Amino acid sequence: MNKLEVGSVVEVSGNSVIIQMRETSNPPFYYFNNVFYQGVSVGSFLGVMSGPYKIVIRIEKEYIEDLFRDFSSQEYNKDRYVRKVVAKVVGSFLGDKIRYGMSQFPFIHNIAVLLSDKEIESILTGSEKDRSDTKFRLGESLEAKIPNHIYWDELFNTHLGIF
Repeated sequence: MNKLEVGSVVEVSGNSVIIQMRETSNPPFYYFNNVFYQGVSVGSFLGVMSGPYKIVIRIEKEYIEDLFRDFSSQEYNKDRYVRKVVAKVVGSFLGDKIRYGMSQFPFIHNIAVLLSDKEIESILTGSEKDRSDTKFRLGESLEAKIPNHIYWDELFNTHLGIF
């Protein structure tokens, strides 16, 4: 098992995905091989591995399912509760390039993995471009403080005229 794996897909319905989380998916932050990763929470992004694609999903809801369904007993049992998250498909990575939209869909039993800060920045600002001197910083994400940029040549239409 890869340390970045946090769960697996148990249901797909349209562009909505339900992922059953592993017990190791609870920390708010991860740090592996000198790379920083956000934890799993509402509003965060995850990747779902499907062939050569890493499908990007955004978590909209999380809940705990009681597998025993015995509400008369509130006794804790390790195998009783399962954490699940509901997410929507945002796009997919093929290599380092992000493609937005529904070009790829996850399948049942696909593995959910954490995304690096660099991948999340790419999701928020578009694919990394070689024009680093032409970007304008808009701000940063609230939780992880990931910078959000827009490129000057994408900010204004080419038909803009100032008279």
